[in-house]
Amino acid sequence: MLAASPQVYSSLDPKDTGGIRLVAAPRSQGPCDACCAFAVASAAETAIASMERVDVADCSISVQRLHFCPPQNLPERGCRGGWTLTATLDLLSYSQDLPTEACMDYHPDMTGSADVCTSTCSTPNRYANQGAFASMQINTIWEAQLHIRK
Repeated sequence: MLAASPQVYSSLDPKDTGGIRLVAAPRSQGPCDACCAFAVASAAETAIASMERVDVADCSISVQRLHFCPPQNLPERGCRGGWTLTATLDLLSYSQDLPTEACMDYHPDMTGSADVCTSTCSTPNRYANQGAFASMQINTIWEAQLHIRK
């Protein structure tokens, strides 16, 4: 998120960004332990909006898909067992065909129902699937500056 956040404007005020909203409104995870999925989806959406210069609403990523529907080689998650931040970032980096929030809206699954991973759209997020996501741990301001300048 840090590397995708330009220093020349306030990403919270659309008038500073040419009318483009770069940060989505807060969302509620409800009674579910999905905080890492919400944080990673929001950071990825802001990064996409910033890089593509489009409104963040056009870059939505399904939190439902990130939290409840991992690739086949990873264990499933429910409301009582969330991902760690590192695991969620890793999941985002090798997820493909990410649906938008409109295609797979967030509904906390308290029952373990199998249909929580059913998308209502056949078209994935057009911006999220154009590139690749990556993450790295940055421990100092110097490392952050070096990373941004790359």
